Amino acid sequence: MEKWAAYFSPATSDEELEEIAAGEEAIREAMEVEDVFTKDEVAKRSYEKAEKFRRDQAAQLSYARQEP
Repeated sequence: MEKWAAYFSPATSDEELEEIAAGEEAIREAMEVEDVFTKDEVAKRSYEKAEKFRRDQAAQLSYARQEP
């Protein structure tokens, strides 16, 4: 769990991430997917739009539940 926390922490340096990935296959795979994904601007924009849509829907549902 600590290694995943370090992976997501902005304070972790690239060198530290490489060390963590060397010993954790799942983190190494996540880094590879992240690398490919962040280089593909079309996929990135599509993902961001989908996430915004999901957040907007969740906010609308939350608001609707709170109304009397």
